Amino acid sequence: MAFALESDDLDRWFAPTRDLVNVPSAIDGRIAARASSAGLDFAAMVRHAPDVGGPANRASAHRS
Repeated sequence: MAFALESDDLDRWFAPTRDLVNVPSAIDGRIAARASSAGLDFAAMVRHAPDVGGPANRASAHRS
């Protein structure tokens, strides 16, 4: 049974519930997971990325 891939959406994890598609394994072609972008607000993500997401990711990289 393949699991549904979650997305990091505006600093929260988003679990897809509809319009899932199969994601095959690059190794053997078997279904490795299921994914969907249904319900994600891409316009909000684009606005969020340069002001919030990008700086947070850069700060996190410097702590590693």
